[in-house]
Amino acid sequence: VRRLMPALLLMVLAVAVAVRTWAPLSDWQQRRGDLLATIFYYANWHMISADESYFAEFASQSPLRHAWSLAIEEQFYLVWPLLVLALLRWRRRWMPIVLTAGAAASAITMVVLYSPDSPTRAYAGTDARAQQLLIGALLALAVRRLTADGAARQSIGRHAYVFGPLAAVATGVLLIVTRDSGGFYYHGGATVIALVMAVLIGAVELAPASPLARLLSIPPLRWIGMISYGLYLWHWPVIMFAP
Repeated sequence: VRRLMPALLLMVLAVAVAVRTWAPLSDWQQRRGDLLATIFYYANWHMISADESYFAEFASQSPLRHAWSLAIEEQFYLVWPLLVLALLRWRRRWMPIVLTAGAAASAITMVVLYSPDSPTRAYAGTDARAQQLLIGALLALAVRRLTADGAARQSIGRHAYVFGPLAAVATGVLLIVTRDSGGFYYHGGATVIALVMAVLIGAVELAPASPLARLLSIPPLRWIGMISYGLYLWHWPVIMFAP
């Protein structure tokens, strides 16, 4: 709450003032719902239930459209610790299996929910997006175990010098060529991107002295990383209200 809410509330307040000042009267009721959904972190389901297309033209979009991803993250923050506690108490060894099965089920859910005419449900639904967060959790688990085994870390660290740059190039290519409204993204593309990024993050984590890790540690990039949450909060409202 201390880390995320103050900046979010400031952005929501600024958007509320901007809507009251510049938006037409007919928009106020809809934007009030957007504000509440953003504050209470159910913006993705609010967008889906309101049948609001994520891919519609800019002029018809909510200035809080980007809150859908913040909502999914917060829902994960609430549910994931409870699942971890349950697994640690009763079935500790099942954690990798549960994570893998959950990611696979989420990937399949995205395939099933995808509709070319209206991909928003598959794009913004927590059930379809959980795969990317669970892949991140699998990465954290793998890095923790490899870090605890010194010999394994050294072996993997040597491979990271090769796989890290390859994953960086693959990440760049995928982000450039993959359209978030295209069929490939919903039929495994989202999973592939998350896996490639997991390899990239893992390579940097396990080989912090590698050229790639040093490149990603230069001060300008670190500074952008430090303020990335704020950049994400404000980028879309600025786009919507700027001339």
